[in-house]
Amino acid sequence: FDLNGFVFHFHYAVDLFFIISGYVMAYSSYYAPKSFSFFEFFVKRIARLYPLHLLTLAMMLVYCWISQKQIPSILVIQNLFLIQNLGLGQSNDLLNFPSWSICIELWLTTFFLVLTKSIQSKFKITLVLTLVFLIPLILAPGLVLNGNYEDTVYSLNTGLLRGLSGISLGILLYL
Repeated sequence: FDLNGFVFHFHYAVDLFFIISGYVMAYSSYYAPKSFSFFEFFVKRIARLYPLHLLTLAMMLVYCWISQKQIPSILVIQNLFLIQNLGLGQSNDLLNFPSWSICIELWLTTFFLVLTKSIQSKFKITLVLTLVFLIPLILAPGLVLNGNYEDTVYSLNTGLLRGLSGISLGILLYL
């Protein structure tokens, strides 16, 4: 977006969202004084993210039905289970475009919960998170930094790589 010579790269707002999400999750869940189970964490994440996702998905399905757009069944299934952007298949034909970041948010915050609860040493977790932050940038700097979410690098979706870098950076900033 160009406004009188000022160029705005709004696609980077998602990366900021991932960084903030990592920070907030570290504060409220990963390193919170109150302990909770993995099941409790996951149910709360689903309760927070899924209702709006399901509503917008239903709206998109109605829109596609009205406009007589053919939708592959696998695309509907991937969207229902919020796995449409994990690199498990083609993601450049998203049914509900903005939901790619919600998919990444759900599964990576769950992954990082397991990671942070498994590694108790602050030094070790800092080292691991630094590696997780850097690996996507090393594997595909151009794709990760250009705001893309649909290309793949070694079968890994660049949206997933962006989420790995962003959320791990947010956790590192908290630490």
